[in-house]
Amino acid sequence: MKLQSLLYPTKQICNEEALYLHRDGSLLSFDGFFNFFYLEKHHKYCSIESLSLELSIRGIKKLQIMHDSDVIEEFVIEIPTASGMERLKGITPDPFSEDKRISIDLPYNQYDHGVFWFRAEIEETAADWDISGFYCADGNKADESPIEIAVNICTYKREKYVVRNMRSLMEWLEATDIDDHRPEVADHLHVFIIDNAKTLN
Repeated sequence: MKLQSLLYPTKQICNEEALYLHRDGSLLSFDGFFNFFYLEKHHKYCSIESLSLELSIRGIKKLQIMHDSDVIEEFVIEIPTASGMERLKGITPDPFSEDKRISIDLPYNQYDHGVFWFRAEIEETAADWDISGFYCADGNKADESPIEIAVNICTYKREKYVVRNMRSLMEWLEATDIDDHRPEVADHLHVFIIDNAKTLN
């Protein structure tokens, strides 16, 4: 089950980069408020047996998995070598130009407190980079409860924000992840807009 998507700043929601990630040269640290995976809350409220970080990357040469400020695991991204025929023809493929799917098992049961996050190092020779993904959990089906989410919104003098936020929510519900799946919550989310002043068209 997908628990939490990797987020980036957006003009519509929040454009403050430090709330998502921090950049330092070729290093991207996904250690902002919106991208931390908070362990204590998940241990308290979820029946998670195993946790993984599912990523689609391009132009990245190294990943570090972090718990708070400690590196707990490091991955050097394997670079494919040119085939015999490519070498004969003098073709030099760019190993960092294609998207690569990575699944990383996280030591969820070894930590009760703190946060998981990750750091990525961009390959200097890459023309472009991209990282997308999510935290994914497997849990005990017997412990699952059917859950519905209700969102109540009152328009009171905030009509333009209600319209903007509903548009963003609808776009998010139709968006797909790196596995081409819609959010699992999409079929369990109910939004009620209360237009007290009758000012919403």
